[in-house]
Order: sequence, then structure tokens, then C-alpha cells
Amino acid sequence: MNPELQEWEVRNLDTLDRSELQLVSDFLNNQFPGVFYPECTPEMFQWKLGPSNPAGRGFISAAICQGQVIGIVSLTRKNMIKNGVPLAVVEVGDVYTHPQFRRGGRCISPIEHLDLSDIYYEKSIFGRLVAETLFRAKLNGVKFVYGTPNVMARPSYLKRLNFLECGGERIYSKYLLTRHFKPSPILSPLIRILSRTNQTYCRFLMKIYFGKNAIVEVQGEEVLTGINLNQSSVSSEPNQLEMFIDNQYVLNRYIEHSSLKYSFYRVSSRQSTLGFVIATEIVRASGIRTFVISDWITLKPEFSKKFNLIIGSLRAFSRKAQTISLWQIGKIPRYNLFLSGIFSTKSVSIVGKSLDDQTPTSDFIFSDFRFGWSDNG
Repeated sequence: MNPELQEWEVRNLDTLDRSELQLVSDFLNNQFPGVFYPECTPEMFQWKLGPSNPAGRGFISAAICQGQVIGIVSLTRKNMIKNGVPLAVVEVGDVYTHPQFRRGGRCISPIEHLDLSDIYYEKSIFGRLVAETLFRAKLNGVKFVYGTPNVMARPSYLKRLNFLECGGERIYSKYLLTRHFKPSPILSPLIRILSRTNQTYCRFLMKIYFGKNAIVEVQGEEVLTGINLNQSSVSSEPNQLEMFIDNQYVLNRYIEHSSLKYSFYRVSSRQSTLGFVIATEIVRASGIRTFVISDWITLKPEFSKKFNLIIGSLRAFSRKAQTISLWQIGKIPRYNLFLSGIFSTKSVSIVGKSLDDQTPTSDFIFSDFRFGWSDNG
């Protein structure tokens, strides 16, 4: 087929019919192999967009050409809090367009209900699907939408779809190397020495500060008990957005994840539990095995103060992963690189758009953002 001459339509898949979701999964597995680990399945969409999500049902749209899926956009509901008040929020989760249709074809679905006259929405699968899906989200009471687009997609969000960069301190993608990381033969000995030095240093200080066995792998149920006994306080700064982390969130997002197996680590002092770290192991499209720090739950101030030491000590639990990765606020000071071994790489772009005409997007600030707060981790 010649994509430039093809006509395509927008289809609402919010009913989460399994046969339709199978078409979506096949499209993603065939066109974007390795992006979903271990693979994309209908159950993944039913898990995060269906009634089991404590934040509510999500939204998904597909572009269909001759019975085949050529693009999708999904919005996942999130329980977030702003100024201590619950806010109806969605995340732009899965956004994919068939490579051959990125600059061709024409949408034949009616557009009048969107009140959009720009021809862009008749040509761009990405733009049209985002507009259609946000339209339904707004009708269902959603007030704010955010996303973490890559470098290629970010300009379209800002220039075409009227998203804005969310305020607050920068969030950075960070990583640590483990002894299993295999660079060039010349660098391998240096990496192993650096990794082992960092791990030994972190574990030594953790033992001094918090005692022996400060970090222990536990069952997810213990995390639920810890949250019940020490419910975290909500956002205190004006306009600050925070994920509302409670038992339902942890149960759905991590313990009952449709495809990934998460591990849970209790961090304790000699007197009490300081917090929990939630992680999983994946193999990236590049083939690198990564131990992903998806989320953490702070119960005591000491947990935040010694967080980099905690992350460095988790090398002992990373098994055969070559790297440990996380998203975290702020850059790591240079001196800390040699102590914890945490590298700061590129900043994570977080864009947002208010669907409530009474609240400007500039009023929304992310004070923190973890991997697990997106659909990516």
C-alpha cells in the first residue's frame, strides 16, 4: 500500500474489547519490538485502562487503515493531589504511529466535534489521536493531562497541541553501573573497580548509620502494612502535584502488574522502618539488562537524606543487571559520583495541559517524578 494515498479512520477502543486490543498489541510488537517487556498484550491495556485501576477507567484510540492498526494513543488515569485536593489527571501513555504513515494518508473521520480547522489534524495520526482522546477525557471530567515525550515528539506537543513545559526543579534520568556492565575491554576493569568501590562504600556507611541488614527484600504485603501505619503526608507547597500513594496504588501498579514482576525492599534503621524501594528488572530494546528503581515510599526523613546511599547499596540486589536506572529530581553533585556511582544524564521533559479552562497549565508543578509515575516503569 502507498501510505500517501491511503485513507484512515479514528476508532474509539475505550470498551477494551480483547480482539481489538489484540490488533493493537500485534501492531506494537511487530512495529516496535523490544519497547514492551517482555511483550505487549491485551491484558496490559485492560490492567491500566480498565476498572482495576483505582484512579478510574482510561482512554485509548486507534487509527485504522484497511482493517489494520497504524497508530494508537492511550491515556491512563492517575490519582494525584494538588494543594491537598484530589485532581482528575491522565497521563499520555502509549503514543505510536506506523513509520510508513508518519507523513502520509488522510483521516476520513468527522472532525466537527473537535472544533479544529487546522489541516494538521486530518494528516497527522499522532495529532488527531491525541485530540480525539483528550476530547473524551475532558467529557469524563479529567482536569489535567501530562506526558514525558521523547526529543522527537516534544516539539509537536508544544507547538501543535498547546502543551506547556511543567514547572518545578528538573527531573533527570540517572543510572549506576554494576559489575556486570560490559563496555570495551579497556574500560571493563575500571568499571568493575568503580562499581565494587561504590557498593562497598555505600554498604559500609549504611551499616554505620542504620545498622546491619538495613536493606532487606520483603513481600509486597509488608509495604501495604507500612503505608497503613505511616500514611505519607500530601503536597504542602502551592500548586505542587504529587502522586497519591496508598494501598490501592501499590497493589494495582506494582503487586498486580499485568506483565512485570516487582521487588520490594525495606530500608530500616536500628529503631524503625524508614521507607521502601520498589524495583523491577527489564531488558531494554538495546539488549541491556536494567534494574529499574520505579518508585519509593518515604516514611521517615532519614530515608530522603540518605537516598543516594540506599540506591548505591541496592547493587547487592541487582542480580545480573548491567545497570541500575531511575528518574530523580536534581543533578548528582560531582563528588557524589565517586561515592555512590550515580550518573546524571539527560533531563526528563514533562509537558502538561489543563483541560479546565479556569486553571492555567503554568500553575501545575511537579516537585518530584519517578519512573513508576509514568507508564514507562
